[in-house]
Amino acid sequence: MKWKILTYISLFLILPLLFKWYVDSKDFGKAIIFSMDKKPVVTKSVDPLFGTETTKTEWKSGFWLGLLPNDDSLSFNALIGVLPIGGFLIVVGGFGIFMNYRQKKKRK
Repeated sequence: MKWKILTYISLFLILPLLFKWYVDSKDFGKAIIFSMDKKPVVTKSVDPLFGTETTKTEWKSGFWLGLLPNDDSLSFNALIGVLPIGGFLIVVGGFGIFMNYRQKKKRK
């Protein structure tokens, strides 16, 4: 029974992970492929004297979850992404299914 609970929990945790990615992508303004630490905020203004348009880019700090990590070095940040976390949860769920099947077969 404990393997079945582990399977349900691991597969159920994928839904909030995908929802978090969707919300972060909507906040960022586009589908996020790589996790982001900063967000560009572009401000456009018109010069009243010459009538030309100027743009000013500022960076807003924060964290937006992406599909893949933004860092490929060996660190904790290399694991923060939807695909690595979701892949781990799927493997744990599959292992739980396998162990539950094995445990049922052993009882018979």
